[in-house]
Amino acid sequence: MFLITKTHFMLLAGVLLSLLTAPVFARDKDNMDTFTDVIAHDAWIREAPPSIRVLAGYLKLENKTGYDIRLLRANSPDFMHVEIHQMAIEGGVARMTELRELMIPPYQTISLLPGGLHLMMMGSKKALKQGDKVKVTLYFSHGAPLFLDMEVKKSF
Repeated sequence: MFLITKTHFMLLAGVLLSLLTAPVFARDKDNMDTFTDVIAHDAWIREAPPSIRVLAGYLKLENKTGYDIRLLRANSPDFMHVEIHQMAIEGGVARMTELRELMIPPYQTISLLPGGLHLMMMGSKKALKQGDKVKVTLYFSHGAPLFLDMEVKKSF
């Protein structure tokens, strides 16, 4: 007969609880990367001439929860540095500002699109052309990192 002590029971309960609450990763057949809190849609990077080493990345981030989630940072092995940026027209002049974080409200989708919010991808380690895939990792205030394959596309 096997006896479980109170300490063993509490340890087992803790392990089971952590398994039930751990973020779940999945890759959808439609090239949509997800974890339980945020879904990324339509992720792409604007193609630039080979001599240009700064590119912009765009996507939609959908918050599937009932609480605010903040995008804190991003990185890519194909770039030296990735920042979250906002472009705005002030007095007829386009200005870009780095954001420390990007808030995604509950049950909302935030669009990073040309002329507005975007990922500023600096220091490309190689020339990228249409059809190339770039691995990007997004880090949020809640949940696990989100791993994306962003396709390089021509401007629309």
